[in-house]
Order: sequence, then C-alpha cells, then structure tokens
Amino acid sequence: MTSKMKQQRLPMYLSCRVVLNDDQRSTLKAAYHQQLKELSPQPARIGGSTVSTSTAINHPIQAELPGILLTDLLNTRESLPLDTVIRIQRAFGVEVVQPADVLKQAENYVKFMFRDGNKA
Repeated sequence: MTSKMKQQRLPMYLSCRVVLNDDQRSTLKAAYHQQLKELSPQPARIGGSTVSTSTAINHPIQAELPGILLTDLLNTRESLPLDTVIRIQRAFGVEVVQPADVLKQAENYVKFMFRDGNKA
C-alpha cells in the first residue's frame, strides 16, 4: 500500500557551501584513486612473461561528475556545495563532513544572524 502524502515545502531555503581543509581533500582524493585502482584490470601473466594493457577506467561517479570536473572540484575550488560533498562522500565510501558538523555550523550561523546588534 502506498500513501500519497504531499511533501511539505519548507517556508525558507538555506544553502550551504563547505570549505574543505587539506586533510579532507586528501581523504577524498585518496579514496577516489584507490577505487580507480581497484577498478583497473591487473596485468595478465602468460607463462613467464607479463602482458600489460592500458584501459580507460571510469569511476561510477563520473556519470555525474566527469573526472576533469571532479579533479577541479577537489583541487581548485575554495568551497563546494554541501550536496556535492555528500554525493562524493557516498560514492567514495568516506565521510569528511558529518551531519553534526553541518548542524553545529548552522547553529553558529543562526546565533550570528540573530545576535543583538548592541553586543558586537
């Protein structure tokens, strides 16, 4: 049985960008390269010799974010949209930004925005 509940919209929109530190970027890049390595075929051994081949390997996330765009995002962008970071984390099986981190920063933002103007 399926229910057709209309999903309620929030009365306001908030966007969030994440400034990744060097360790977080390194973690994401290492996970990406490790997964590409695991997807790559291993050299075949025939008798006493090794046959090496070259194959273009695509990570599943490259359907959404081509390799060059992914490299640009992880290497040159000061900040990334939160939803992009979450998609990358899920694709790579690592977590560099946790929900608690986002909630804490959202709380800090709200406190900052609604602070008493006389107490600066």
